[in-house]
Amino acid sequence: MAPPGNQAVNRENKHRPIVSGETGLPDSLHFITITERRRHVKGIRLGYTVAWVLVVATLAASRCFSADAGSEAGAWIPWRNETAAASPTHKVWDQQLHAIADLIRADGVFADIRGYYPHLFGKVEAARSGSPWIGFLAFEAWWPKAVERTPDGPPRIKPKWEYNRPEGLWIGVNTLRDLDHWRWWEDERGRFYELPETKRKIADFPVVGDRMFITRDGKASLFEPLPQERALRWVIGQLRGQVKADEGSLDSARRRYEQFISPEGVAQRKQEIEAAATSQKRPENQALERQNAETRDRRREQDLRDAAMPKPGSREASTAGLLRAYEERLAALSAAERALPAWVKREPIPRGAQGDIVSPNTPWAHPLVVVSRTFFDNSLPPTAMQLVTVPVEPFASRAKNDGKNPQTVVPLAVVEQTDWRAVAKMLR
Repeated sequence: MAPPGNQAVNRENKHRPIVSGETGLPDSLHFITITERRRHVKGIRLGYTVAWVLVVATLAASRCFSADAGSEAGAWIPWRNETAAASPTHKVWDQQLHAIADLIRADGVFADIRGYYPHLFGKVEAARSGSPWIGFLAFEAWWPKAVERTPDGPPRIKPKWEYNRPEGLWIGVNTLRDLDHWRWWEDERGRFYELPETKRKIADFPVVGDRMFITRDGKASLFEPLPQERALRWVIGQLRGQVKADEGSLDSARRRYEQFISPEGVAQRKQEIEAAATSQKRPENQALERQNAETRDRRREQDLRDAAMPKPGSREASTAGLLRAYEERLAALSAAERALPAWVKREPIPRGAQGDIVSPNTPWAHPLVVVSRTFFDNSLPPTAMQLVTVPVEPFASRAKNDGKNPQTVVPLAVVEQTDWRAVAKMLR
């Protein structure tokens, strides 16, 4: 409590007009209490904070909107061929890739280029060991910040961005490297694949898994079914490898058990038990420790016996039984049945194998296929284009959640709007 001489002053001060030192507080027009003043100051500061947050959010939104809306007018970055060689074959390939690029440039998505700079470039690789020549045509949608504009020249990519490129749409010609994205295996005869589902068609060309395959009309199929015989032999080989590994483990377990129960092993076990007992000084403790050591010894002998002699329901026995079933199944097939298409079911995966070979159209199963050995005609000139593969993913999936990003929607528009029928007419 204030001294008596100050109480009257304090009572008077409670009702005096407050001269504020804070911006926005009343000076002499209103009478407010100390508590009200504090509330008022706190409200003003909160108002400042909210206003600042709104300003920052507005600026950020304006930047995001500017990037999404693509207000900056873009332009095509000039075509570039990344192949240094200049042989007649290379030149023809450059012309062919350039022709496909012209079809892409005619897409409606490029009628009004804003917010990005489109770029197309090509690359050619000479044939290797009987394979055809291959080519690549890449499309990229570049960010404006990565592009230089000059008054008189075309736009160009800034040097520091050469190794930080946007994800491109890589179109392959005569190449099967795209199939590395699929699930595949190898046996002694080569590679085979689990054929993904055909999700849709674009220009009447199938989109298998993550990419579209374009061939000329009347061209033989790129894929052939993997025969039942080859698929069964593949799984049998895997199961035999697992059974062999299991037998090796069992042999080691049997040797350990035989050593443990041999006269030498028994003598060593007795020594270990006595050593455990004599580690205690008191006789009563020695008897108890000897009893515990003997219990541990019996438990160890039982564990070694179980490992050396697995029970009928063990996983090793199940794998051996599955191997016998597959061998009997293969032996029972007729010549016609051995040639039937094989499908693989991978859930659940049998122990020791990559899948279970099942009949066609089994639920949750997929066909096993090989690339046809006769698809590529090596008698054609090295300039012949025979296959075009166009990735549809990941652009289609990303566009569902990011429908304004040019690096997503423009490549997808190229996939969906290009005249691929005209491309097919260029193929042999």
